[in-house]
Parts: sequence; C-alpha cells; structure tokens
Amino acid sequence: MPITLTQALADVRTILMEPHPIVYDTPDLRDLLDQGQKDTAALTLCYQRRVAFANTDPTDWPIAGLRDYALTVPVGSGGLGITDAMKVLHVYLNDNALSRWIPEMQGMADSRVDAGGTPRFYYEFAGVVSFIPYPNAAFVASTYTMEVVYAAYPVDWTSGDSVLPSGFDELPTYYTVAMAYLSRKKWSMAAAAYQHWLSLTLQYRQISLALDATAKTDVRQPVRQERLDEPRRVVQMRRG
Repeated sequence: MPITLTQALADVRTILMEPHPIVYDTPDLRDLLDQGQKDTAALTLCYQRRVAFANTDPTDWPIAGLRDYALTVPVGSGGLGITDAMKVLHVYLNDNALSRWIPEMQGMADSRVDAGGTPRFYYEFAGVVSFIPYPNAAFVASTYTMEVVYAAYPVDWTSGDSVLPSGFDELPTYYTVAMAYLSRKKWSMAAAAYQHWLSLTLQYRQISLALDATAKTDVRQPVRQERLDEPRRVVQMRRG
C-alpha cells in the first residue's frame, strides 16, 4: 500500500524522536515531505506515466514527414501533448521498444536521420522527441500503437497517498528528516540524514530505469521498520 502523507509525517517524528512539546511544526514538515517527494522523483525518475497514440483519428499523432515532436505542443499540431514530463524513458511501437538514438555516438549525418519509414529509433533533446526514420505516409496509414513512457513531475502532495512507487515512497521521509535537522542548525545530524537519502536515491534510480509506467515494484529490503531504524543509527553515530 502507498504511504499516506499522515503516515509519512508520523514516520518523520519517529525518526526525529521528538520530545514533547513538538519542536517541528506540522505545516513545515508537510511542506518538506512535498519537496522531498518532488526531489526524489527528479533524482530517481520513478514517477512514471504512459501515454498511447494510435491512428484511429486523423488528428492523432504522428504527422507524415515530421521527425521532431515537442513534448508540450498539442497532438495534431506537431507535438505529443505531454505537459508534465521530466524525461522520456521508453518508446514502444506495437509493444516493441524503440532503441534510443545517441547523437554523440551515432552522429546526425547518418542517412537514416533524414529517411522516412517506420520509426526504429528515438531521441529526446530540449523537450523535443525525434524519431528515426521519421514517420512517412505509409506508416501513418498503417495500423499501429505508439506508447511513450516518461518520468513525470509530481503534483503537490497535500493529502492522501504518495504518487511514488512502493519503496520509493519512503525516501521523502528521509529527506524531510535531513531538512528538519538543518532548520535547527544541527549540522552533523542533517548531513548524515541527507547523505542517507541521497545514497538511497542513487541506488533506486537504477531500479526505476527498468520500470515501466504500470510497474509497482517493491524495492524495500530489508523490511520497513529496519529502514526507519537505519537513518536513526546513522545520525546517532555522527552524534557519538
């Protein structure tokens, strides 16, 4: 089950082991959890969404002869109509993954770049997704389904469940602990907690790159309570 904002808030207070009265204001911790979710999503690329395009309507993607499609431009106007993308992760054509074209390695002088046909490669740069070969009239008239999987920007986390996949949804808790210590000028404790969050995000990024938009892989090892104990032990070691 996804972690709720209420549960994440309780986990933060458990790790901080606050005395009474409460030292950290609830609105401040909620804001930090929201920022932690956004920063975690940005570093791990784990909040993934999928959008499908087909030739069932003349206004659908793609446009014959057009290679480059801006993410935020509406479909039918030379774009993909995706306004919340951080990075395109996978492109599928009839369930077959297109290969990523790497201009730095493969160059742009390749004859396939300016050829039309059925797309076999894609690349993304500056908010534009390009397909190689570019879709020609024969492909546009064929029967196909194109799916784009991308890492998205999370909406504000003000209530309810985290949008991050299971396991990833714990990382905002550790971020919040670090920022809470930082706000009280507890430098060594903040540094230890932040390093713990950053280390986990870098590990989890490798996992998220293998996910697709429907995956809910649980990456929590060991169990959750032990994960909550770990940043506490790290901070206590820095205290000692």
